[in-house]
Amino acid sequence: MLNKKIRISAPELVYKDNELNYTVDGSCCTLRREDGKIEFWTTDLGNLPYYRHYLGTAEKPFETELPSFEWDYNNYKSTWPCGLWVQSFYKCEDGMLIGFTHREDLNKVDLDYPQNYHIGFSVSHDGGQHWKYLGDVAGTICNYLSKNLVGGKYPNMGGVPFFAGKDGYFYFYYNEYSSSYERYISGARLPMKEAVEMIRRGENPAPLVKKYSGGNVWDTEPMFGTAAKMFPEGCEDIKYFEECGYKYDCHSDAAYVKALDKYMLVVQSARQLILFFSDDCCHWDEHIVASTAEPYTGLLYYSTIVGLDNEASDDFSEVGRDFYIYYTHKIDFLRLPNNYGDYETDLYYRVRVTVEE
Repeated sequence: MLNKKIRISAPELVYKDNELNYTVDGSCCTLRREDGKIEFWTTDLGNLPYYRHYLGTAEKPFETELPSFEWDYNNYKSTWPCGLWVQSFYKCEDGMLIGFTHREDLNKVDLDYPQNYHIGFSVSHDGGQHWKYLGDVAGTICNYLSKNLVGGKYPNMGGVPFFAGKDGYFYFYYNEYSSSYERYISGARLPMKEAVEMIRRGENPAPLVKKYSGGNVWDTEPMFGTAAKMFPEGCEDIKYFEECGYKYDCHSDAAYVKALDKYMLVVQSARQLILFFSDDCCHWDEHIVASTAEPYTGLLYYSTIVGLDNEASDDFSEVGRDFYIYYTHKIDFLRLPNNYGDYETDLYYRVRVTVEE
């Protein structure tokens, strides 16, 4: 029983809105340095450039702003509102960073223009100062369709939480869409060794990617194929806000928890932060609600995991017994039809998660 092994603190306010110099618009990539400091790469909706790079600590994540990193879009669209965002990355043994990347190709005025979202891979060979996008590897059936055709929705794939699985696969997760444009979370995977070799050569590993098909099968075509649902619904302690148009969202983070020998994926139900656990990156049978918005307004989004002990990997894709989960509470953003509210006001929180001995 995980509830007997895991202790989660009450939410702690880390930054008020007037203490943040950017609008939180994604999870942070994180890298612990040899001096113990932590670098944070993140995205900013409100200011140019739309990328932020900070040096800080677990206590003060955004203590010092560093020069912004640079992008090679590799001929993909770069004019706002289109863009690329590394939402998480994996550090290879030689220091190469593999970025799990969210790509948007949007036109926010013309509803007849397709609102396209993809997941892809980026690479950095200089510690995250420069990134090159290698190309798309996953999409949904909503891409290249009129926004009116998909019910006026922005079919945002979210992401990109991932695991470097013990079985030799990279697993990553995103918001999937069914043939009736129902939104839910699913995943895709690709073999790590082959992917790393291709990325090191500057090649897009798209041919290796398959979406989840149900059961223990991963063979669904990744660009327009529809993956199966993964996460249980109808849980008594999870509050759904279906007026938002979905039950779960994965603009979030993930980590393998060594002390539990389990994979942990952070998921949002709009007003809640939920930790789901799995033994195989596929079946998510256990969960704990980590935080609930009080009152039930605004969004709890964009989680970032930071390890607090020596068991954690430098990129925090693995953690030990003690770690923080940071997230924003957009207190005035409702995401209701015709009443989205204020997206730019952020209260930046964290909870501390401890696995008992």
